[in-house]
Amino acid sequence: MKIRTCCWRNTYADLEQVTLRNLDDLSVFLKVVDCEGFSAAARSLDLAPANVSKQIARLEAALGARLFERSTRRLRITDEGRAVVERVRPALALLDEAADVARQGAQTLTGILRVTAPVAAGGVTSRPSSPPSASFIPRWASTCS
Repeated sequence: MKIRTCCWRNTYADLEQVTLRNLDDLSVFLKVVDCEGFSAAARSLDLAPANVSKQIARLEAALGARLFERSTRRLRITDEGRAVVERVRPALALLDEAADVARQGAQTLTGILRVTAPVAAGGVTSRPSSPPSASFIPRWASTCS
């Protein structure tokens, strides 16, 4: 009896790797579409045109589809390229929004501020009406114990 072995390709894992590795390529792709050319996109992104071309070629290879029809005088987006734009633009906008939320959260201080002082130093005040650092800590809440 002969045993056959099969090699299955995990396409879902490959898709995950492609997507995560090529977020910059997708952003460059959208810029090329918006600027209607590789050179204009390269200028806008402060990159060399050759780098933009390599990123688009890498993205096309990863997706297995041509995104642009190229000629010496003209660049035209393909139907596949249009489909990618329709799906990628909102996705990248959501990722940018998520990054903004994360950055805001990292810049906002939260938590408990405990101040210990002898009674003689501050008089007998059970609860201050506003903290001295209210502008520094916008979500401040005082508790007395």
